[in-house]
Amino acid sequence: EVGNRVIVLNRAVSAASGNTIRVDYMPAATTSSGSFKSTNNKDFVGAVSHKVQTISLSDVIDKYAEGRRVAIFKLDCEGCEWSAVSALSDAQFQYLRAGRVIGELHM
Repeated sequence: EVGNRVIVLNRAVSAASGNTIRVDYMPAATTSSGSFKSTNNKDFVGAVSHKVQTISLSDVIDKYAEGRRVAIFKLDCEGCEWSAVSALSDAQFQYLRAGRVIGELHM
């Protein structure tokens, strides 16, 4: 049963846990983005905003993957990939590399 093997967290992946960030999205858009960046700091017309608590990859591993074999780890955190992955210890990084890691990379 998939429900016993997939964990969905209503959190924003970050380098550190416990912070709150604002996430905006456009309900009418054909694609999604975790947060829109504006050069003039104005809100996007029609955007829906939510405040979301952050969680580090380290805490995801410690709290949800301990004692489990992670076959696939999908990471798509709209720009935080470098900071989130680089905050892992060497042992945690090697733990994830034992399975398949899939993600987007925003540079």
